[in-house]
Parts: sequence; C-alpha cells; structure tokens
Amino acid sequence: MRGIFASATTGAKPRLCEKRVQDTGRWHWVYTATIFRLDQRATTTSGRPVIAQRGYVATCRGVDSFQRQLHAEALQRGLTMAELVLILGDGALWIWNIATDRFKNARQRVDLHHVKQHLWALAHQIHGEGTVVAKQWVEPFLRWLEQRHNGSLDVIQSLERLRTTLRKITQEQRQAIDREIGYFQEHKNRMDYKSGKALGQPVGSGAIESTCSQYQRRFKLTGQFCSLSGDEAFLALATLHRNGRWNQIFPHDDK
Repeated sequence: MRGIFASATTGAKPRLCEKRVQDTGRWHWVYTATIFRLDQRATTTSGRPVIAQRGYVATCRGVDSFQRQLHAEALQRGLTMAELVLILGDGALWIWNIATDRFKNARQRVDLHHVKQHLWALAHQIHGEGTVVAKQWVEPFLRWLEQRHNGSLDVIQSLERLRTTLRKITQEQRQAIDREIGYFQEHKNRMDYKSGKALGQPVGSGAIESTCSQYQRRFKLTGQFCSLSGDEAFLALATLHRNGRWNQIFPHDDK
C-alpha cells in the first residue's frame, strides 16, 4: 500500500443558550478524525475532490480514548502495510503527541489553511484589517509557503527582520510578531507544502472539515440536548454506521 492519511481535530458541540454563561455540562468537546488511503481519492467531472472510501473516529471521551480509537481504525484501514503514513492537524499539541506516540514514523503536516490564517491575522494587526497594504504585505509570505521548499524558513527570516526594521512598532505588534515567529519555528518541519503537492498529498484540512460538518449536521440540531454518555452512545452508533460495520451489532439488518 502506497500511503495512508489521517487528519484530526477537535470541535465544540454547543449545548448552551448564548444568554446562559454558566456551564451546565451541555458543552461537549468532540475529538474527530478521518482516515483514508491516498489512492482512494478522486475528482468528479466538475473537478471537485472526493474520497471513495474512508474511516471515521469521533468521541467525547477525551484524548486518551480518541487516540486508542484512531489507532485501531488506522489498523483496520491498512496501517501496517502502508509505505507512508501522513498525519495532518490544525496545530494543536495533542495531535502531534498522538502522532509521536501511536504513529512513530509518520510524516506530520500542519494544515496550510490554519498557517495562512496566522499570517493574515498578523498582517491585519500590523497594517489594519481589510486594508490593501495588509493584502500586499501578506501575499509574498503565502507564495513562499506553497512554492518554496523551505518557505517556512523564509517566513521566519522575514519576520525576524521585520521585528527590528518596522517603524513605529507598538509593544502589542512586537509581541504578535514574536508569537508568530515562535509558531513557525515550532512547526517549520511540518510545512513541506511544495513537496507534498508535488507528491499528490493533502496539504489542507478539507477532509476533516467535511467530517466535522457531517457530524454537526446530525448532532447540532435546534433544541437537541444530550448528556455526555448519551452523546457518546449516539456518536458511536453514527461512527459504526459510517465505517460500514452496522451489521456487527445489528446482523439482522441487511440495509
């Protein structure tokens, strides 16, 4: 098997009215992931990317439970036979901890969309939100990330120069620049977007965003409230069905 891909994230599952600020236990964090082989991707006649077959993981039980389920589903999807394993996440530390613990030789990549959001936020803080100057300033950084082999290093060097050459810099702006330098330093080895694209690998979080959307359409309905145990039970059933294993608990149901 050429390669297997896993993308993971967390999503808040709001269960509180906005007017109620106290925590009633109706806010549930759902840890989600999607797993598929790289050769299971295709495009429609209109050019829209699709995944022919993939696995799902979703749980409210926390990181430990999530990582066990993720690893088990990856094994079901051919983990031990994969020549390459790629983990893509939104930058959360717990995702990389799981990758190191359960997928020791996997390649790690931070979602390109989230990285661009960091640069856009810095551009707006320095040059003003929605300004032409901010757009002109950020565009070279975005190109470097996608078109240069070491684009993240170019971004870091440019930000380090900016910190010392920017005129009339405020303390808040300096702190923002330092924060983004730290962010890129931490993830620079997870930003191989040019080589990833050349190899036909995912560089963005479209697959996991789609997964979250699918679950949210079922579990974030108006007026729908569940306990944590109830949520987990429904998530387990929905995930079992999505993974094509419904007949393992309902063998009499041939649908």
